Amino acid sequence: MTKSCPSPKRLVICVRNKGFAASLEKRKVYVAIPDSAAVKHGHIRVIDESGKDYLYPENYFVPVTLPQSAQKARLVVADDVLRKTRRLNIQTKSESVKMIRADRDAR
Repeated sequence: MTKSCPSPKRLVICVRNKGFAASLEKRKVYVAIPDSAAVKHGHIRVIDESGKDYLYPENYFVPVTLPQSAQKARLVVADDVLRKTRRLNIQTKSESVKMIRADRDAR
């Protein structure tokens, strides 16, 4: 569960991806989600290539400041991706439950 702190989402650039090459692209801009518990442990919560948010070492990213219009556009896209991912996860779970029940009923 994500613990929020008062600061808003922010943009960060990935500068390292050792051990996370499948999830993080160097030099790519990501959206960081506030998570005060993660910060206490030297981590940052980032929406990665999968569209889900995960914890990564904080030193893998540096904050970036874009013009307000570009920053707003990037955050809108990130919110849309999160909504679609959550909706897909709900649909996938629902389909999984149906398949399990059908399999159980067939036995």
